[in-house]
Amino acid sequence: MAPQKGKQGTKGQKQIVEENKQTLKFYTIMAVSAEVIYNGLMLTFFWESYSVLYMCLVFASILVYAACLQFMWSMAKASYSETGQLLDGGIDLNMEAGFAENFNVIFIKPGRRFKVPSPVQQSWPNFPRS
Repeated sequence: MAPQKGKQGTKGQKQIVEENKQTLKFYTIMAVSAEVIYNGLMLTFFWESYSVLYMCLVFASILVYAACLQFMWSMAKASYSETGQLLDGGIDLNMEAGFAENFNVIFIKPGRRFKVPSPVQQSWPNFPRS
């Protein structure tokens, strides 16, 4: 791929707001589905080994996901004037070499690594591997 010449085009505030909404929706779906699938499988197949400690750890992981998502929501919050005009679109969560890339490394990849059971990962040929 040839290097791009000139400056990269800038995004408008409305576009940032819309892309942030899509990004937040994506990460929310990822977090909720990871918890539901993992805990559903664990409760279904390994109910006997569920202890109070394990339930506390599951609850702690849910709190961590919720705290991360709340942090993202607060960063991407747009501000509007009294007339409804967009004043500030919030931080762009999708900027290159920015928050979303670091968040993916910290939040998504470890969850994918530890939450997906190995047989499921091996049975899907196109499953992303860390």
